[in-house]
Amino acid sequence: MDRPDAAQVSIQSHDNFEKLVERCRQLPPVAVAVAHPCDESSLGSALEAVREGLIEAILVGPVARIRAVAEQHGFDLSGIQIEDVAHNHAAAYRAVEMINSRMLCTTDAASLCKMADRGQITGAILDGPLALDNAISKEAARIKKIESVVAGDPDIVVVPDLASGNILAKQLTFMSNADGAGIVLGARVPIILTSRADNKRAKLASCAVACLMASATILAKPTKSGA
Repeated sequence: MDRPDAAQVSIQSHDNFEKLVERCRQLPPVAVAVAHPCDESSLGSALEAVREGLIEAILVGPVARIRAVAEQHGFDLSGIQIEDVAHNHAAAYRAVEMINSRMLCTTDAASLCKMADRGQITGAILDGPLALDNAISKEAARIKKIESVVAGDPDIVVVPDLASGNILAKQLTFMSNADGAGIVLGARVPIILTSRADNKRAKLASCAVACLMASATILAKPTKSGA
């Protein structure tokens, strides 16, 4: 009787995650409002981020429910600030597929590249539109006869919309075992935005990135000197 093939063992290293957290140990913790931490993962991740010295958590939600979750899972809320706010049910959004024969996302990418050519966008080399395979694989770009200094060596991949970005991030996380962090850019302060399905490591990494961003923002501010 033929034996089945031996199971393939994949060993994943999270060295980058450890380096990220270690780098933040030299920085002061960031005050973070944790919205509705009413399940084991959300509350436990926030409290572990506090223990790691990444954040100073302010738990925002129904205090009775937060304390019940903490008691159920043996979490210590000593010294943790809680803002009692009634629960608001999250609205469910349905993804709607839009078909546009003119492919607006490609014209958006071309416009960004033109702005970079004119010096309206600085600090980076832009190229696009590029499909994902062309963006991350020099071989794919070569086969498709795409000449680009960016193809195969990008530091940042810009997606056309939120749905596309969500698909890419979830694919990297759940199919490639990548470490991820969720941060919203453009606000006055870093906004940590993670998925409820994210593991504890992803949530801690998000806190660490927010800590680095907050520190960089403070250092970038000009200091005022007295007369």
